Amino acid sequence: MSERYAANIVIGGSLPKIRLPELLEVVQETDVSIEWGDAPLNPQSEQELLTALDEGQLWFCDDQALNGELPELETACRELGLSYTRQSEGYSGYDAEVVDWRPDMEEPLVRTGSNAGDGTFVLTEEVRKALTHLESNHIGRARELLRTLCPDIPELPPFKIV
Repeated sequence: MSERYAANIVIGGSLPKIRLPELLEVVQETDVSIEWGDAPLNPQSEQELLTALDEGQLWFCDDQALNGELPELETACRELGLSYTRQSEGYSGYDAEVVDWRPDMEEPLVRTGSNAGDGTFVLTEEVRKALTHLESNHIGRARELLRTLCPDIPELPPFKIV
């Protein structure tokens, strides 16, 4: 069964001007807004797209995203080499989720998030495994587990059209 619940995405990176029409088209087709509850943004130009800038990055939301995801926009970002972070609120039987992708990643990094949007959660059992390795003086293995649980994700760069 498909559910609809809120999601937002922050996009950064450099977009070659020649590829601007591709991004405009996917934003038009995705029906994302720049304010919760507003009508979808239908940008026809660079200037209209840039109305979505918030603190240097593009920011879009959809309070009725199918499964809390924005798959067409996320795929387009990866194809265009644009970094993004998507957050989806938890709903019914679904956990909140944070998804990050940067151009050097093979796949998006998906983690359990918070409806408050203030971070991600790790499984207690995985932390216990790391503690067991630390207590057994297996520092290297503990470090590997902790890096997996708390990966270094580069900051989102500003969005710009070049």
